[in-house]
Amino acid sequence: MTKTTFLIVGVCAGPGNFELLSAFLAGLPASQPLAVVVALCDGALAGNEFCTSLAMVAGRPVEQAVDGAEIHPGRILVGPGGAALFLRNGRLHVDASGGGEGHHVLDGFLLSLADAQRENAAAVMLSLGGNDGVEGLRQVRNSGGLTFAAADDVAINGPTAPDLAEFLLPAREIGARLGALIEERSRSRAGPAPSPGAGRSPAGFAERQILDRHAPPYAVLRANGHVVCLSKTAARFLEVSWNETSGRIFDMIQPVQEPSLATLLQVSAQQQAPRLFHGRLERGESVLLRIEPLNGDIPEPLLLVLFERAGVLPVAPAAVTDTADEDLRRRFQFIARKYEIAQEELEVTKRMLERSHGDLRNLCDSVGLNVLFLGRNLTLRGFTPTAAATFNLRPGDVGRPYAELSGTPDYPEFEPQAQEVLRSGEMRERQLDRDENGLHHLVRLNPYRDFDGEIQGVVLTFIDVTRMAEAEEQQAAMIAELNHRVKNMLTVALGVVKSTLAHSGSIAEIRKVLFPRLRNLAGSYTLLSQSDWSAVSLRDLPGDFSSTVD
Repeated sequence: MTKTTFLIVGVCAGPGNFELLSAFLAGLPASQPLAVVVALCDGALAGNEFCTSLAMVAGRPVEQAVDGAEIHPGRILVGPGGAALFLRNGRLHVDASGGGEGHHVLDGFLLSLADAQRENAAAVMLSLGGNDGVEGLRQVRNSGGLTFAAADDVAINGPTAPDLAEFLLPAREIGARLGALIEERSRSRAGPAPSPGAGRSPAGFAERQILDRHAPPYAVLRANGHVVCLSKTAARFLEVSWNETSGRIFDMIQPVQEPSLATLLQVSAQQQAPRLFHGRLERGESVLLRIEPLNGDIPEPLLLVLFERAGVLPVAPAAVTDTADEDLRRRFQFIARKYEIAQEELEVTKRMLERSHGDLRNLCDSVGLNVLFLGRNLTLRGFTPTAAATFNLRPGDVGRPYAELSGTPDYPEFEPQAQEVLRSGEMRERQLDRDENGLHHLVRLNPYRDFDGEIQGVVLTFIDVTRMAEAEEQQAAMIAELNHRVKNMLTVALGVVKSTLAHSGSIAEIRKVLFPRLRNLAGSYTLLSQSDWSAVSLRDLPGDFSSTVD
C-alpha cells in the first residue's frame, strides 16, 4: 500500500458541526504541507452548496469528494453524509451506500487512514456517531499518528473520545496546534547538522525510524525543572508542543507521595545519580519518571527524564478518586458554562423575538389591514386581528384552503393569479366587486418569502375602498347630471338667439336685444346654482326677465 510522506488529516463531523468544521479549517496554517479529508456520519448533509459555504467561512477551497479523488497537500475534500470513505494508494474511495448495514462509517475511514499513513496521519473528532469513530481514533493513536478532540462539542465530551485523543482543544485552536506539531516534528527529525551524506545513508534512516517508533518517551530538563526539549511521545504525555522551552515539568505532573519532583531533580543534578519519581498527570494518569544526569560536553547541567506508564500506583484511593473527580469536574464546569452561555443567548434571542412580535402586532393593529398569509398550497397559515374581525376567521381555520373560507370576499380569479405570483414572484392587484355586505375591496397578492428569499406562499392584503368606490360612483352621477344641465342650458340659449333673430331687423337691433337677454340667462343660471337648483323667485331674476323670451 502506498504511503504519502505528507500529513493527511481525517476529520469526523456530524449534523450541526458546520461552525466547528469551519473554525477548524480557518485555524489551519496555510504554509504546512497537509491534506484534509472530512467524513460525515449518517444524518449530516453535504453537497456543492455546503462546500461552497464552508469555503467562504474557512477562507480556503473546499471540494466535494468523489470516488478516486487524488489526495495532495493543500486539498480539502468533504465526503457525502453517511458515505464510507477509504484511503488506498494515495486516493480517496467513496462508497455512497455507507459500506453496508451496521457498518461504522467513521471507524472504517480512520482505520484505513491509520493503516495507510501511520505516523503521517492525524484524526480530529468534531462529533461521534454513538461508538462509531472510537476504534478508529484508538488505531490512529496506536499507529503513531496525532489525535484531537474538539472541546466545543458536548456530544464528544463523554468517556471515550477525550480519553483516547491526545489533545482536547477548542476547534479553532486545533489547526494552530497541528501546525506547531508538524513544524516541531520537522525540527526534531532534522536533528543536529549531519556530516555530508551521513543523514542519507540507510543506517541513518534506520536509526531515525527506530528513535521515532521505539525509543521511550523522554524529556531533557534543567535542574530547576524547565523543559529544554521533549520527544514526540513525551509531548503527548504532557499535552504540550515539542521542544517546549517555557514550561516547568512539575507544573504538569503532580507528586503521588513525597519527595517532590523538584527535590528529586535537584538531588539528581547535585549528586550526579539517577532517581525514580512516581507522579500523576493532569488527566489523572499515573506515570513513572526515571531521572538521570545527562553526560557529555554540555554548557550546563541537564537531566534526562524517561517516561513510563506506571499503572496503579500504591497511593490512597481517595487521592486517585479526587484527581478523577477533579478532571470530571473540570469537564462538567466547561459543559455547564457552555450551557449557561447558550441559555443566555437563547434568552436574548427570545426577548428580541418577543419585542419584534410585539412591534409587528402593534403595527398590524394600528394600521388595521386585513392580511391573510397562505402557504404554497394556498392554505391559510395566519391572519391579522383586523382580518379575523372582518372575515370572521378563527384559529381553527388555519390549514384550510382559501377557497373554503366562507367569510372572505368573492374572488373568482384568485387561484390563477396566486399561482402566477408563486411562479413569477411579482405582485398582482385586483379590485373586487361589491360584496354581500355592500363593501368594495382592493386585493393585493404579494409573494411570501422566507429568510433565504425563497417564495413559500402568498400574502393577501384586502383594502376597504368602499368610500372611494362610492365617491367615484357619486362623481360619475354628478358628471352625468352636469352634462344634462349644460345641454339644457345650451338649448335655452339657442332658443333665445332664434327668437331674437326672428323679431329683429338690423344687426344693431339684434345686438341691442340679444346681449342683455344672454346676460340675464347667465344671471338666472348663477341664482339656480347658488340655491342648489331649488325654487327661485321671479323677483330675484336679473333685469327684465320678461324680455328674455317672447
